[in-house]
Parts: sequence; structure tokens; C-alpha cells
Amino acid sequence: MKPIKQRSFARHWPLPFSVFLVTCHLALQGAVSDQNGANPDSSRAQGVYIEAYGPAGNNYSINYDTRFKGRKGWGVRGGLGYLPTAYSHVFSAPVQLTYLMGRKRHFLEVGGGMTGYHSKDDDPLWGVVDGPGFAVFGTLSASYRYQPLVRGVMVRGGISALFGGIQLPMPGPQLSVGYRF
Repeated sequence: MKPIKQRSFARHWPLPFSVFLVTCHLALQGAVSDQNGANPDSSRAQGVYIEAYGPAGNNYSINYDTRFKGRKGWGVRGGLGYLPTAYSHVFSAPVQLTYLMGRKRHFLEVGGGMTGYHSKDDDPLWGVVDGPGFAVFGTLSASYRYQPLVRGVMVRGGISALFGGIQLPMPGPQLSVGYRF
């Protein structure tokens, strides 16, 4: 009987996996240390949302978003995406550094980062990977974001683009709905 060969996810995908771990650590550290939600100017904006397209490409994803300080300014978002099709299953892990500018509840959100993809299909993954495997793309996005002052429903809509390994950036829509806590 042959021993089962175990594959290490981190060994095959070190940079995106490391960025994802750091993002999770920062998010969890902020969630534990920030217990004051009464004053919207002193609490960090954090949220969870589901997204269609966006930096996950043609995948659907669930994401966590947090500001480093306050309701706007610099922050980070990370997520996991999945796209089941008749021929393939594509998994994604988008991570972006984002910046929110605006007033009260209405913001312009811009971001840049990367998305790692894994496909089990035998067809090339967007011309980058020949058959099953991993690919990493850069991402840029710009969107309108409605975010309540303290807690509540958060919505986003805009455009994002994937680049790297493709002749031209692939722009597409970005739509999400979630909850700010």
C-alpha cells in the first residue's frame, strides 16, 4: 500500500498564503481590541460582505474588510471565492489594500492588491496556467461604497481589473452587499 502524499498549501502558494495569514491576524487583532462601537468617529469600520465579480474575477466571494483607524482612510480586505461550472471549479483568494474617501455614509473606495487562483480544470486558466494549477493576478478597483455610521447594511458597486499574464487588463463589474459591525 502506497503512503498518501500530503500537499502543503503554503508550500505551493507561499506569497498569497502569507499575505492572507497576515490579513487574518490584523483583522482578528482589531476585532478583539476594538470593543467601542458607540462613537462612529473612534471605532474602526469593519464588515463582512458577499461579492460578485470584483477582485475575485468571475468568482463569487465572501470578504472581510477593516479600516486601520476610524471609518475611512486606509484599510485591508481579504476573502475567499469559488466558481463552480460544468467543466471546472475555480477557487480564489483576493487581498487588497484599500482607501476610503468621503463624508458621513458615502465613500469612494480605491484599492490594489492581488488575487490567487487555483483551478482543477485541464483547460488553461486564462492563458496563464496550462491545465490544473495556481495563478496570481494583480488587481485594481474603484467603487462607490455606502457604509452606515455605526452598524448596518453596507453596499458597494464599481469596477475592478485583473492584470498580469494577460495581454490586457480584464475590467469587470464589482457588486457586493454586507454588514458593517
